[in-house]
Amino acid sequence: MYTRPPNTPRLPIDDILPEITQQLSAHNRLIVQAPPGAGKSTGLPLALLADTHLAYTPKHQIWLLEPRRLAAQQVAQRMADQLGEPLGQTVGLVTGEQSRTSPQTRLVVMTEAILTQRMLAEQDIPQCGVILFDEFHERNLFSDLGLALAYECQQLLREDLKLVVMSATLAMDALKQQLDAPVLTSEGRAYPVSTCYLGSATSQHKTLEEHTTSAIFKALSEESGHVLVFLPGMAEIRRTQSLLESKDLPAGTQVFALHGQLAAAEQKRALAPVSDDFTRKVILATSVAETSLTIDGVRVVIDAGLERRARFNPSSGMDQMVTVPASQASAEQRRGRAGRQQAGVCYRLWSEDSHGQRPAHSAPDIEEQDLAGFALTLASWGSLTLSDYLLLDAPNAQRWQSAVTLLMQLDALDAGHNITATGQQMARLGVHPRLSHMLLTAQKQGLTPLACDLAAIISEGSALRFDHPNADIRDDLDLLQHLHAGEGLPKRFRHAQVNQHKAKRIQQLSKTLSRKLPSSSDTKKPATNSDSQQAGSVLLHAYPDRIAQQRGQGFRLSSGLGVQCLRDDPLNAQAWLVVADIQASQGKASIIRMAAPVSETELRSALGHHIQQCKQVSLNDKGQLKGLVQEKLGELVLSEKTYTPDADDINQGLLAHVRSTGLTCLPWDENSEQLRARLRWAHRLQPDDYPDVSDAQLLAELENWLLPFLTPTGLKQVPVAEALLALLPWNQQTQFNQDFPEALPLPSGRDARVDYQQDPPQVSCKLQECFGLTQSPVIGSVKSGSTQAVRLALLSPAQKPLALTLDLPHFWQNVYPDVRKEMRGRYPKHPWPENPHEHQATAKTKRNLH
Repeated sequence: MYTRPPNTPRLPIDDILPEITQQLSAHNRLIVQAPPGAGKSTGLPLALLADTHLAYTPKHQIWLLEPRRLAAQQVAQRMADQLGEPLGQTVGLVTGEQSRTSPQTRLVVMTEAILTQRMLAEQDIPQCGVILFDEFHERNLFSDLGLALAYECQQLLREDLKLVVMSATLAMDALKQQLDAPVLTSEGRAYPVSTCYLGSATSQHKTLEEHTTSAIFKALSEESGHVLVFLPGMAEIRRTQSLLESKDLPAGTQVFALHGQLAAAEQKRALAPVSDDFTRKVILATSVAETSLTIDGVRVVIDAGLERRARFNPSSGMDQMVTVPASQASAEQRRGRAGRQQAGVCYRLWSEDSHGQRPAHSAPDIEEQDLAGFALTLASWGSLTLSDYLLLDAPNAQRWQSAVTLLMQLDALDAGHNITATGQQMARLGVHPRLSHMLLTAQKQGLTPLACDLAAIISEGSALRFDHPNADIRDDLDLLQHLHAGEGLPKRFRHAQVNQHKAKRIQQLSKTLSRKLPSSSDTKKPATNSDSQQAGSVLLHAYPDRIAQQRGQGFRLSSGLGVQCLRDDPLNAQAWLVVADIQASQGKASIIRMAAPVSETELRSALGHHIQQCKQVSLNDKGQLKGLVQEKLGELVLSEKTYTPDADDINQGLLAHVRSTGLTCLPWDENSEQLRARLRWAHRLQPDDYPDVSDAQLLAELENWLLPFLTPTGLKQVPVAEALLALLPWNQQTQFNQDFPEALPLPSGRDARVDYQQDPPQVSCKLQECFGLTQSPVIGSVKSGSTQAVRLALLSPAQKPLALTLDLPHFWQNVYPDVRKEMRGRYPKHPWPENPHEHQATAKTKRNLH
């Protein structure tokens, strides 16, 4: 039975701990719903650790997954403190940056990405007895992927493995149904939090930073306790902090920043109690402070109501950070931070009326983000078939296909979508497939240090900010190489702003990546300035789909997307670039933010197997045929030369021209237009018997009907009507001509042309030519009952319209008497009998009848 460590407060989760351990003894899956502050992140893991009935051994650890590195660090340290032990003994910590475990470790707190890495490496999770998915409501790619693989492992390999999904705000019904698990709910412990809506910055005619600063001063003057401020990103935090520091803050107030890219020491300062010289803290934080973290003394939350999310942009082939309104669930999580330890207040920087217009929950990452790493992990696990896995939401089909296509370009998948040996190596590195492919290829070329530096810079972003446009990644490489060597900044960087924290993170990440690679002779050697000139050739292996060719005032990517460097950027002088980062610009060409020049020779050497030779036959303005042989990399033309096309090339070129310009480029005449209209009516009345001749269908089947009638002289000589008629077998042509004739016989003896382009088809004739005709004529198959009445346009002797009718009997009985009365005096030379049924049909005058 669980015994609470001494000197620790009772937690709301304690009320359901006995039931949790009981359910886990009977089931291998469990869902725990508990609001913020209930103790699920610390109390529940420690309870499982102490429960002797579950019989955990050092070989069966408990793994607690946290969505963020900062949360994992704080949760692990808090549990170690409660046990009175240093971190790394009973409670361990593993993130991408550090590992603090020992042979005595039985509870490991880790970031979610670590789980998938371990599962790929070990396949059967031998050291784990329970996996706890904390804050699962955040629904990032790693949590979805980790649950899918753990569930698969439990089903096929480890029936004894226990899975516990813990969530604060996630709707439970769908999860309960798919996971087939009982749900236990903790009431939690939350002090009352009053909510004050201050309106948006726009409504106040202020910038976000100005509006946030005003709210902070309001909170400091009206409320007690520390103030936690939620802002969307580091730029907003930096500007708000600068604005605060330019004003007179109340005495004893200290301002801190808190985000995932801060140095560990800075994060610790933001979370630590205030020093003796200060009494209040203002913490400017991103969404890292939304869950799991406990900041003592916070009773005021100011929420800007925004969050920065990564969303996949299909046009650029990469994730793009966008700022969007935070969901109602996120807003509630943030609001709850003010009531963790005492009653609090939350200031929301939007209106109460607009709150209901926010989405209830943030969309899961699987619907919005780049899926290349997700797909590579599944392929490495054994199957790319999504239905093989427990996924709460299916990925977007277009993004999924983009991910699979990229993995094939990176040689991680073969043509059958099976993982290759290269793909298996890439999956084990635990970085984005682009970067893992670059690292492995560079290692074979003896350029591992350069590749590690490049991967670190791309992952963390540039640490340099110049006062002039500069997207050249080689400058970041030069800075990093001087840091590796312990040298001062080069002269050319003295007028640049250098983010020292970011530079150190990049340097550390480069070393970490170097250790992950299989050992080789060059991994210990730092990259040099001469190596940086090969940056483009190394980046080719990460971004084969983002080669940029100079075109006009900008560049064109191999995907076909138009991009450009900022004006006065030296990279504008380069013929070829490899682009690592693009900033989308609404309504304008996207801006290149990070790239390196590459020569055509390097491009051909690295990506020769992706270069295709394409023959193209095109028509110039004069209708003359021109043959070109092009070397193409995606949509980019590397070279081209003319050639004399053979008959097959000519035909394919003509068909391509028709596809691109449409059917209007064919020599349609009245005869062919009429035939096509007849075929349309035939298909409309008898769709199973006659072909569809719509534009879309004819363009889709050009090879079947148009190709046999093409000639080397071009399109002007194509017999369009003959080609269309060939869609019908010979024996069907006879029936077609009978059922859908070009003309219909009139009682006068004249064959009147049927205008099939009218709806319904129409025959125009003098009224006198229809004497004796008792029923309206029809087209179609009388035998099958698929007919359509022909509309008669009845004309005067002077060819002026008298009436339009689909019902000739009705016309004779109800309309003709009035027509006769009006017309007989105007056209006395022509017959207007009282009984048109018994009079001779004619187009002649009375005199000429006899």
